[in-house]
Amino acid sequence: MIKPVSFHIQALDAMQHYPKELYYKGNEILLHRKKISIVGTRHPFYSTKVLTQQLAYGVIYNNK
Repeated sequence: MIKPVSFHIQALDAMQHYPKELYYKGNEILLHRKKISIVGTRHPFYSTKVLTQQLAYGVIYNNK
């Protein structure tokens, strides 16, 4: 079920214009956790997939 976001998401304050309406599907609690956005290709190489997973994990869990 798609629901409207009824609270302020501080991570979006960095945007030039905060969205007027936001919706989510799934677990609302995840919106309060650290996030990472990765833009890529539809057909990545296997090595790129592995590296991207390691990078995302490191950012989320503060690993070096």
